[in-house]
Amino acid sequence: MTFTALVATFDTATAEVIKMATTLFSPQLSNPFPQPHCTLAIYDNVPFSEITETTLAQELPKNINIHLPAIGLFFGPTTQTLFVALSPSEELFDLQKRVTYPFAEKTSQFYQSKLWYPHATVALNIPHTDTIPTEHLSEILQLPLQGNIVGITVTELSEDRTELLQQKEL
Repeated sequence: MTFTALVATFDTATAEVIKMATTLFSPQLSNPFPQPHCTLAIYDNVPFSEITETTLAQELPKNINIHLPAIGLFFGPTTQTLFVALSPSEELFDLQKRVTYPFAEKTSQFYQSKLWYPHATVALNIPHTDTIPTEHLSEILQLPLQGNIVGITVTELSEDRTELLQQKEL
């Protein structure tokens, strides 16, 4: 199955910190995106052209400030996901709402505005049996950290590939 993801990209310094977290924790664990990001939405039935015509065509806020306070974990039924948290802010929620609004009913459940938790994924599919050194990683990464969202990217995902389709700088 193929999905389309709408993601916010970070300034270079913030992206480097998140890349370092991935490298330090476990480079062999999966993370299908080639660049650090904050996923704003995932769609499974919205054509790429509709997303770019409505979402990327609109005027969006420039250089959104973000605060990355800590490392966290999402727990699934059999695996866990390691992430760097982004502090919720009015600017961040406004951006997510603006870019997802045209397709709100087609947005994957975890990216619905009321359920969305802003974060940057470090590693996916970590077995529950693995111990995650979140405090140690936070110290190494020198969190908390200030950064910026500098772009929006539309990406197509499948099990075996990730393809950047279009990018807009903010």
